[in-house]
Amino acid sequence: MLEQDEFFEDSPRVIYRHSPLLSVICQVRFPTILRIESQVPSEFQDAIRSMFPIFERTQMSGIPDDLPPEVARMIGIAAQQPVSYRFQTEDRLCTVSLEPGSLSLTSTNYRRWEEFTRFLNPPLEALIDTYKPSFFSRIGLRYQNAIVPTEIGLADVPWADIISSNILGELRQQRFGRGEIREAHRLLRIVSDETKEGIFLQHGLGKVGPAQSNAYIIDIDCYSDQKAEVHDALPHLNRFNYRARRAFRWCVSDQLHSALGPEGTSDVDIGGGE
Repeated sequence: MLEQDEFFEDSPRVIYRHSPLLSVICQVRFPTILRIESQVPSEFQDAIRSMFPIFERTQMSGIPDDLPPEVARMIGIAAQQPVSYRFQTEDRLCTVSLEPGSLSLTSTNYRRWEEFTRFLNPPLEALIDTYKPSFFSRIGLRYQNAIVPTEIGLADVPWADIISSNILGELRQQRFGRGEIREAHRLLRIVSDETKEGIFLQHGLGKVGPAQSNAYIIDIDCYSDQKAEVHDALPHLNRFNYRARRAFRWCVSDQLHSALGPEGTSDVDIGGGE
């Protein structure tokens, strides 16, 4: 049984019918492995190709766009950044990114933690088997949510009734209409004195989608910057998954929680930052 979280109260595990998730990102970092940059990762690809058949290689220049062309050409070689390899599922909803110092998995169709780890395990095992990183220097799990009131029947409800008072800040002022406050953003970082694990919460007003709909963004990044054995990544991530669920529920009101359509589950924690 998972231990009690030291930051947030427990909350029931649910699936949201109207999931607010934009993306879920898992990343592990490790000391730079030059072989990833100097050799095409054919062995790594073979290990994950059945799940991630689409391959792309990118290399960013690292040169600011506003530099004069002649200056950009002069410093171009020195400013080149390490190569990045991308492997995607056929529907392009899950992407693995491999770089000399990191491996990440991004999902834009997250539903369930078990499903996410089913896509995570093969590239993580391929990294360990193929490149044998000495250790992980950072393990992170990030949930990016967008609350769009017009999509969940809350178009005329003030932010003060949608967002939890735990993070509401200036939006609690009823004298301001929703359209009158144009910008409001807050940052919160909490780090455990005991485990040194942290959570970085970014939240505030934003716009999403082609229609640029008004939204409240809740971005939850759970992480550890402590040295970890490579085979210990999943226990950390399981704990971060539970913490992210609790953090999301801490950020939203009971009215919003109900509007998102929670459905109980006996499975491992899922959906909507949960």
